[in-house]
Amino acid sequence: MYFSDKLMQTIVPRKQNIRALLTRNGIEWHDKGANSSSGFVNIKCPICGNSDPSFHLTINEEELWWKCFRNPSHKGKGIGYLFRIMGKSVGDFMETESYSRPKVVEPKFRDLSLEKQRTAIWNSFKPAETSIEALEYLVARKFQNPKLTAKQFNLKVANVGKWSSRLIIPLTEGWTARAMRERMSPRYLAEASDASFFVSGAAPTVLLWEGPMDAMKVASATTQWSSAAMCGFRISASLLNYFLEKGVTNVKFGPDSNAPVSLIQQQLNQLRTSLPFTKVDLLHIPKEFKDCGEMTESEVRLWLYSLS
Repeated sequence: MYFSDKLMQTIVPRKQNIRALLTRNGIEWHDKGANSSSGFVNIKCPICGNSDPSFHLTINEEELWWKCFRNPSHKGKGIGYLFRIMGKSVGDFMETESYSRPKVVEPKFRDLSLEKQRTAIWNSFKPAETSIEALEYLVARKFQNPKLTAKQFNLKVANVGKWSSRLIIPLTEGWTARAMRERMSPRYLAEASDASFFVSGAAPTVLLWEGPMDAMKVASATTQWSSAAMCGFRISASLLNYFLEKGVTNVKFGPDSNAPVSLIQQQLNQLRTSLPFTKVDLLHIPKEFKDCGEMTESEVRLWLYSLS
């Protein structure tokens, strides 16, 4: 809760620490006026960047959780994350900060009231490598070694119920399930949240795709880069936080070839604004394919290596 200098004889309250830390780093702060309240200090939101005209990000001085009044998705706990965005250092300032992400292979749940129920459902699923239907589906999706793919990504299947005849893919929180039969609707079902996304690998360059099938295909084809999927059309704050916390240096964004140009530009702007110290590039899927999921692993390797 305090500065770690062992020579410091006087205990300084955290409230004074956060203000001193902001001042020491040349970060302007307010504790009066619009958006201000007792026990909080306000700064310009570093995630909003230049689009924040005022001091919209408020920091709780005791517990160090923070939120932006301008964009509610900009929230968290631990000021180290904010300082890294601004290129500043917290030095010897002590805080309890954790942005560790659960591994893809074992989904977690933030809603503790449902955690046991969801975990029980997950544990009832069977390994996909034991399912002929799942293996045939992976072959149809041009995975070279379906059993290895199923084990690598901890894919599951269900014998009965709403999850049956679907390939179940674990995410950072919960799972998504892809229909394996052509006429099934909807194509995807999910037990997930806004914090859910797919990621594989630990390389500082991440290839970002729309769906987990695309990301799995790339991760199966090469380990030179990490592979991630936003699981839909929206880039979540949790995924952006993950990139920042992992020190990702380069994001190569590969939208589907039929995605609207306006949406692609919007997503690129979001990535570049939210990741100010990360190089963001656009990948163009080869014209004959809609996405990486339609390519063989060999085609993915040849295409990516031709770009590097």
